[in-house]
Amino acid sequence: MKQKITIRDVAREAGVSYQTVSRVINNKSELSPITKEHVQAVIRRMGYRPNRTARSLTTRRTLTVGFVVPTIANPFFAELTRGVQDAGRARGYHTFLCNTDWDPAEELELLHTLAAQPVDGIILTSSRLEDDALYAFADEFQPLVLGGRLPVEYPGIGRVETENEEGMLMAVAYLQGKGHTAIGYLAGPETAPTMSNALRENGYRKAMAACGLPNGDHWVRRATLNAEGGYLAAIELLAAQPELTALMAHNDLMAIGAIQACQEMGRRVPEECAIVGFNDIDLAAMANPPLTTIRLDRHRFGFEMMNLLLEMIDNPGQQFPVRTIPMDGLIMRKSG
Repeated sequence: MKQKITIRDVAREAGVSYQTVSRVINNKSELSPITKEHVQAVIRRMGYRPNRTARSLTTRRTLTVGFVVPTIANPFFAELTRGVQDAGRARGYHTFLCNTDWDPAEELELLHTLAAQPVDGIILTSSRLEDDALYAFADEFQPLVLGGRLPVEYPGIGRVETENEEGMLMAVAYLQGKGHTAIGYLAGPETAPTMSNALRENGYRKAMAACGLPNGDHWVRRATLNAEGGYLAAIELLAAQPELTALMAHNDLMAIGAIQACQEMGRRVPEECAIVGFNDIDLAAMANPPLTTIRLDRHRFGFEMMNLLLEMIDNPGQQFPVRTIPMDGLIMRKSG
């Protein structure tokens, strides 16, 4: 059996003290860059892995965080996860990924399970919990970072937002510029005003008003946030409102489902019904026709959520301002 490399083995090989190696591992700032680089090179060469249990006893940290997403089936959250992991890995943190299937009860149970591990912090994206439940959990466990959610400022909760309204304005203005005045919207299930579903629907309504276009409820259909949901919502909406010449969707999966619906109904895309999605997941470029969509840098979104969480871990009790991820613009393909 191969003998386990210890911190003292590294110290001997590097020609430094045990304490110096420990300072390098724990990213202490009192060492010179040359010493740090030398010790890190020896660590890599020897394949040394710090004992996480021993480190947690010393630092009072587990170097683990929880990341809770509503579904791992949507590629949007896969790229978000990569951003979270990349930012954490740069600081020596590992990420526990949890999937709620959009179920608030499952979400709350997972949050309490993570807190009991314990982890040093939790990132929660697209939460479906009521505000009171979130605040109650934050009273028990901190720090907590929310993505895609707008509760009021609360101690122990950090927030990273996206420019939903600006993205919808880009999309609606683009469709109007193409001559469309009857633009429907494929929305997610009805939720509280602070949740991502409501935020994007509100953005659509504001964008339509800003462009001088009607935006009544009769042009909106709600469904599950996947391709099947978009397909069913588009079938229903276009059958009930044949005057519609364009559709906006909450996300790309719904938009891809809408493309299929149009094809089955004999409505050519984009000639008879233009379709625009939101997020620009990898599948968007592979749709038939390729999907016009609003691009959000999902990796950056995840990266910023983890960076904020790590800052909160390093500065307990400090309240940080909301961080906003801008949209990268409209990606013009053939569906719009």
